[in-house]
Amino acid sequence: MTREEKILAFMGLESYIPMRAEELAVVLDVPHADLPAFQTILDKLIEENAILLNKKGRMKLNKTEKITGKFKALRTGGFVDALDGTHSVFIPLAYTSGAIDGDMVVCVLRKTKKKKPEDKDEGEIIEILRHTLTHVVGTLTLYGRAAYVEADNPALGFAVRVENLSGAAAGDKVVVKIDKYPRATAYAEGTICEILGKTGSIDAELGAISHKAGLRTVFDEATLAQAADAEKEPITTEGRTDFRDKKVITIDGDDSKDFDDAVCVEKTKDGYTLYVHIADVTHYVTKSSLLDNEAYKRGTSVYYPGRVIPMLPEALSNGICSLNEGEDRYTLSVTMQIDKAGSVTDYRIENGIIRSMHRMTYRIVTEMLENPDSPYNTQYADITNELRDMHALAQLLTKKRSARGSIDFNIPEPHIILGSDGFPTSVGAHEAGISNKIIEEFMLIANETVARHAFDRKLPFVYRVHETPSSEKLENLNEFLGFMGFPAVKPKGQIMPSDFAAVIERAQESDNPALICTVVLRAMMKARYADENLGHFGLAAQYYCHFTSPIRRYPDLFIHRVLKAQIEGKLSTEYASQLSALAKTAAENATETEIAATEAEREADKYFTCLFMKQFLGCEFTAVVSSVTDFGIFVTVADAIDGMIPLSSLDDDYYKYEQSHYCLRGERTGKVYALGDTLQVKLTHVSEHERKIDFAPIGVLKREKKPYQKLLETKKKKDKKSKKQKGKTKKFIRKKR
Repeated sequence: MTREEKILAFMGLESYIPMRAEELAVVLDVPHADLPAFQTILDKLIEENAILLNKKGRMKLNKTEKITGKFKALRTGGFVDALDGTHSVFIPLAYTSGAIDGDMVVCVLRKTKKKKPEDKDEGEIIEILRHTLTHVVGTLTLYGRAAYVEADNPALGFAVRVENLSGAAAGDKVVVKIDKYPRATAYAEGTICEILGKTGSIDAELGAISHKAGLRTVFDEATLAQAADAEKEPITTEGRTDFRDKKVITIDGDDSKDFDDAVCVEKTKDGYTLYVHIADVTHYVTKSSLLDNEAYKRGTSVYYPGRVIPMLPEALSNGICSLNEGEDRYTLSVTMQIDKAGSVTDYRIENGIIRSMHRMTYRIVTEMLENPDSPYNTQYADITNELRDMHALAQLLTKKRSARGSIDFNIPEPHIILGSDGFPTSVGAHEAGISNKIIEEFMLIANETVARHAFDRKLPFVYRVHETPSSEKLENLNEFLGFMGFPAVKPKGQIMPSDFAAVIERAQESDNPALICTVVLRAMMKARYADENLGHFGLAAQYYCHFTSPIRRYPDLFIHRVLKAQIEGKLSTEYASQLSALAKTAAENATETEIAATEAEREADKYFTCLFMKQFLGCEFTAVVSSVTDFGIFVTVADAIDGMIPLSSLDDDYYKYEQSHYCLRGERTGKVYALGDTLQVKLTHVSEHERKIDFAPIGVLKREKKPYQKLLETKKKKDKKSKKQKGKTKKFIRKKR
């Protein structure tokens, strides 16, 4: 046992009483000649916070819980999120110990008095384990002969000094690699490695968003060359079922360029035959190839308004893998026999070859089905009957899925349209039409069928899983539902998807269905990828996976590789073992890359929304209160544009946040701004750099009669009664005196 270990072991004894250094040396029998070294060990342990030194010079073991996690910097300090998910600790600015955003750190809790029970724990960072931030995105600024990159992220709190401008000019947005991290007495130093463009330009801002999210945006020459070679390979029918005589079509958005799924439906005496053909990407992207490695690292394609960062090079994603109209293409095909009750009675998974008859769009197909007189019904007369059969089958599948409790949120998605100059011309909510739902149902049933196939055969696999909501999330949701006048979601017993589906169905009858659906969605666990089947709560599905988009999602590509090996008889025990080990890492990596991509897409949507809204400064809008906090009110305009009414803009009274009532309430006037209120607001501030849209309230236009109003009215009466009683008491006391 080392002397350091002896010191810590002795201090850890229950009988230990804090001692001074000289007392400790006597008890531990430290030779006189070793006293300097002994003192050095004590100093080191004190510096490392392993032992604590009080004002009288006495020492004791630091038994404070240490929390290891990732530091997320804010202007006021930051948070340490524990790696095991047990803590989220607020670190005041004075206690960050020089940590920067993204650092892996060790912190301890500080003894502080919480103002509210829900307040976060406060702590102090005692050790920086490693810096994870290697690059900074910012604007190049010149101060005389010195050049600095001012970070976009204000929470970083430092600039990076650069010696070589590498062709960049003042005002350029650049990526700088950190060579030396900031110290108390010195700037951070770095090297410019990429010029994104002029700060404020669309290209530069989107480049910054991509870099912040850690997205890979450029393919190297060798990977591009491999994709180009794949495109030259001749297409044959060898080892494949030929579906080119079938009425196969693709249905996608107007601006889609990569088509990874095609469908065909045939009516039978027992129901329907549904063909779902998915691009056979793994034929070209072989295991451990340059293309495969790059696709794994990217994990997913990323979609910004007007542009895409693809998972695969364009030669594959828009070329040889894409199921383009009139061209022969390889597929992995699932043929399903579906009875009149909507159940899959039989299926086949096989290598196929197709030739898409038509490249249809959601807009055109929806119009054809909703309007029999549409000219498109004449233009596409050869598939009109098939489209009606598709619609009928989709309705059958929807009915069966709803009966088992599957949850359909029907939340409108933001839709941003750009002009020829790249600037947004429209921002609004896009609701799925009939044709969107047809493709959605066909992909869902294909995914379920494939997942069950893999589970039954114990294949190495990547499942898409969605677990049951946590008790904490359920408790918070039930508080909200009670406030909105809805019955609680199964407060006792096992929670079922159908309980949530019932809430969503009832929400459609309210004034703010999107608000209720959004809050219910937030109460759900996040869907993720896993190498074991845990079911999908939201879909009420026992088996589920992502199989239908291998051009843009790596889990789908991995699944195709497993299925092809199985149906071709190449899934040896050794190969299955390799794939099984890869499934776990592939699932974890895909979950992480999906989160990063989603955050980047949301950031880009916010940026374009801010650009669009700048032209409306000073204009009035109708908005719905989507959330209330102690620092302001979040509102949504036109089901698509989110903004905030800062507490500081409510200057007609002193407003208090009443968490249990989801509202802000004026102390003097009793005026209330509550969740679900419809307000008239004025746009007061827009910052595309900060992604901020601020409004000021003009008045409450509409308020649903909810239980909370009775509570507020009761509280108001109690307050008045209390004031009267206080007045009477004072008069009585004065009379007594």
